[in-house]
Amino acid sequence: MNSMVYFNTELSEVEKTRLLVSLKKEGIKDDEIISMVSLNNQASINELLQVLQYSKELRVYDYQSLSLTIFEFSKLYTVLEKNQIVLRFIKEKEAFLDIFQLVIVQEKSVSSKRMKESAREAKKNNRTWGRPTIDQTIQKKIYRLYHIEKKPIREVARYCNVSVGTVSKYIKMEN
Repeated sequence: MNSMVYFNTELSEVEKTRLLVSLKKEGIKDDEIISMVSLNNQASINELLQVLQYSKELRVYDYQSLSLTIFEFSKLYTVLEKNQIVLRFIKEKEAFLDIFQLVIVQEKSVSSKRMKESAREAKKNNRTWGRPTIDQTIQKKIYRLYHIEKKPIREVARYCNVSVGTVSKYIKMEN
């Protein structure tokens, strides 16, 4: 089984040096190391998958060197699993990943319960929940700028003082 070791290039210089020394002590060769930015977004995960196209195992020195939140790690782990790539930690104990998966499941469960409870509570008290709607004049301005004046979404967002996501939402609502 071909195996590669991930190296996060966004760590501090001190952390990078510590990690490289540790990897060398573990007998990791330079050609086994994948030096990449943090895996905290889909683009970097896709880049990793391209590099790993002939590998079935990704090794990481320790969880800390990933610099990911629990949710970011969960997304990475799910993608690796879906692509049948085994994730192994060099420094962590074998049970670490199993225990961490339980933490991820618990975190998602607690977060989901809290969100549902907040929605129920808001509905019970006749409060709006979620993103607020924007004024009709701004909605019309978004329509005019995008559909009639053919302005790019980012420019429309800037003119209307709203986020790109808000512009996208109202453009989709028009169709």
